[in-house]
Amino acid sequence: MPYLEQNNSIKVKENYTFTIIGNDPVHLNNIPFPANTRFELKLFFNFLTERIQEQNSYKYHVLQKNSEFDSIVGDRWTGGVHFTINKSARNPFYADAGTDKNITLGEGITVSATEIDEEAIYNWYDSDENFIYTGIDFSLVPNNTSEYILEVISVADRFKDYDTVKVVVNKNYIELISPNPSNDQIQIDYQIETGVDALIMIIHTNNLSIPTNNYNLDNNTNNLTIDLSNFSNGAYTVALVVNGNVVDAKTLIVN
Repeated sequence: MPYLEQNNSIKVKENYTFTIIGNDPVHLNNIPFPANTRFELKLFFNFLTERIQEQNSYKYHVLQKNSEFDSIVGDRWTGGVHFTINKSARNPFYADAGTDKNITLGEGITVSATEIDEEAIYNWYDSDENFIYTGIDFSLVPNNTSEYILEVISVADRFKDYDTVKVVVNKNYIELISPNPSNDQIQIDYQIETGVDALIMIIHTNNLSIPTNNYNLDNNTNNLTIDLSNFSNGAYTVALVVNGNVVDAKTLIVN
């Protein structure tokens, strides 16, 4: 549908569905329309609950004309439909996509909407407003940090509201410390992005006078073996530091 996809005044959603952007007239040009043929056009009008106190009545016009301009009669209009849209009074509702999430790369997550107190449609979109799913919640395994948009539409009068939820994907993390507890040696499995400056810090949790042990990490490996023979017994914090920032931490018990 090039007459839709190449039009900057609309946002194509799915299955011949599009949303009009802005307040200027929208022109769909060069649409194939064979003689003696009818096409159904469905219009839906939505109002945002955050603007519920604004104007209550609107005029809307859908006009059709032959694409060829006539030098004598000018535009060759073939028909039109005119609408008056009256906004009903109602109590507002608000979309809630939940709190932002933090996960590690490869981890699955479920994002969930809080249901409103009436029948509604719950649509989810990615940060580019591409449709993903219809439903209260959906599960995904994102590869990158992304923001997801929740659209809640009332079935009764098509009022709608939006909210967003951000899923932060941590690509630098400690995967496993084994064995734990230990009094001999441990292996720390980790994941770090290529090209980062990373190190492991091991800090005694209850006795800060004990020196911190630092181990620079190699981008070409994903595990580190550490001899614990010189470590005092107790609890330690194993921190992963990337580019000067602590991005993950786990507890190690030396006994």
